[in-house]
Amino acid sequence: MCGITGLWDRTGTGDASAVIAMRDALSHRGPDDAGVETWPEHGVGLGHTRLAILDLSPMGHQPMYSHDSSLCITYNGEVYNFKEIRRELEQLGYKFRSESDTEVLLQAYQEWGEASACRFRGMFAYAIWDTYRRQMVLFRDRVGIKPLYYYWDGRTFAFASEIKAILALQAVNREPDVGAISDYLTYLYIPAPKSAYKFIKKLLPGHTLSLPHDQGSPILRRYWRLEPSESGIQNRTDAIHAVRDELKSAVQAHLVSDVPVGVLLSGGIDSSTVTAVMSDQLSDPVHSFSVGFNSQLHDETEYAREVAEMFGASHTEKIVDGDIAEDILDQTVRMYDEPYADSSAIPTHQVSALVRSQGVKVVLSGDGGDEVFGGYARYRTWLNRRLIDRTPLSLRRTILRSGMVSDSLLGRSIRQARLDPLQRYASYVELFTTDEKSRIISPDVSGQAEDDPYWYFRQHWRPDLDSVTRLQYLDFNTYLPDDILTKVDRASMAVALEVRPPLLDHMLIEKVFSIPSRLRWSATNQKGLLKDAARQWLPDSILNRPKRGFSSPIANWLGPNKDWAFDYIAHGEARKSGLLGPGSVTIDPMDGAWGPKIWALLVLETWMRRQSSVTPVDPRI
Repeated sequence: MCGITGLWDRTGTGDASAVIAMRDALSHRGPDDAGVETWPEHGVGLGHTRLAILDLSPMGHQPMYSHDSSLCITYNGEVYNFKEIRRELEQLGYKFRSESDTEVLLQAYQEWGEASACRFRGMFAYAIWDTYRRQMVLFRDRVGIKPLYYYWDGRTFAFASEIKAILALQAVNREPDVGAISDYLTYLYIPAPKSAYKFIKKLLPGHTLSLPHDQGSPILRRYWRLEPSESGIQNRTDAIHAVRDELKSAVQAHLVSDVPVGVLLSGGIDSSTVTAVMSDQLSDPVHSFSVGFNSQLHDETEYAREVAEMFGASHTEKIVDGDIAEDILDQTVRMYDEPYADSSAIPTHQVSALVRSQGVKVVLSGDGGDEVFGGYARYRTWLNRRLIDRTPLSLRRTILRSGMVSDSLLGRSIRQARLDPLQRYASYVELFTTDEKSRIISPDVSGQAEDDPYWYFRQHWRPDLDSVTRLQYLDFNTYLPDDILTKVDRASMAVALEVRPPLLDHMLIEKVFSIPSRLRWSATNQKGLLKDAARQWLPDSILNRPKRGFSSPIANWLGPNKDWAFDYIAHGEARKSGLLGPGSVTIDPMDGAWGPKIWALLVLETWMRRQSSVTPVDPRI
């Protein structure tokens, strides 16, 4: 994996030093090599920082030219089936100079154009400058594992793996998108294609972007989308065997590497399954890594050790303490470049640093298992509370007016029954409610926010799908790329670690979503299909233990620093700038989301302080 950057000044006054500044802002993503290519006559430049995983020789250097020098590529990611595509291209007469997947992508584009992306199995974000057509083309993988941001103000086009590289350009418009900040307080992240800056966008997963020299703005095209169907397997036994086969294939594909591959192991079913299949396919012991906490509610290290011992893995773990202070806040904001409130980024970064300290460059992970196999408890909650809809409206009103059950589970359920199905699901995952946001942010900011706070969810709400698949589809297209995958990429690449999620292999995904939901999921056996497929490798003690999920004890960490946290927010730049309203920020300590809410406001305030810094902010981590 690597860092990629590019610049096209449409006035034709390109400056190599600007591209170098962008590239150097991503040096943490690729410490093994760096390169820049420029075309001053067109105002174009490409930059690259390399983390060498495949073809460790100098022949893998980037940016890389095609044989006839008509194309040049800068590429981040891994294409696991590159050898098969290479053989196909060789049969068509193409010659290769290296053993890298980079050259295969370049030649594939020369043969099949933008449609070449449909042939790749892997995770990727890359750009190709076509000198003959004077056209820039960007690609992002199907699921959004690898990030890609772009800037366009009508004159200057720039792109990069991280926002910090775009901000390294002195002339870019840094105007914040206050509507996106309002979204952040709902979702914990800024939903795509928005970013915290008006002129910087995220290229959506499964999309390409092309900018020909004679076009006034970029052209976006979608080349892949998840299309659930029930046209596939129709019995449980066949479904189990099919998923098991795809799991084996996905893990095997993700082991393609010229350096050793380890695994992030939590002890949950997802990472345990990956570890089991990986151990089955490798002759040497797997090197596994875990992170734990001084909180029994969140710590899973004992389960990770159990799985590691079961498969003879060489296991390394670390306990993360919770010394939340300004340096941790600043480090988090510098990693993500915009407000991002998932506090599990802290232990993710620390376990990544642990892996790199052991000399390992690549690990597999269990990310995506909950979205693909339906592992979230909120699915069951949403389905159960739909039963309240059958309660007569007159009875619901009587119960609510009585006030006797307003704070009970029944009372909350009845109140939620007044919401439409999407709003009800959003109420389970939102950070701040609409009412809470109205008390926190200023009226000016509220006026620039979306009329519908759940606009992003509504874009991916599919009433035509069955209930469970509808919720999975929503999470797959929103929470997965914008929270989970964003978290893992920045936290791991901050220390130059490549994380590969085989459960997000698109062939596995398509297979699972072709199976009827009645065979995939049940309220009493969530992730049942994955559990049955993994039963060949894992015992019931692992398969049937309660799900915890990977989260940090942020409320415990913030508790001793509560007064400092409120003071930091109350006297900060967010209030001075008019982003937050004049009233005091009060959050009930009995609120179950007290910790995440305070953390989100601390992150927002730290980001605001960096924006208002008098001296230029060093874009490098």
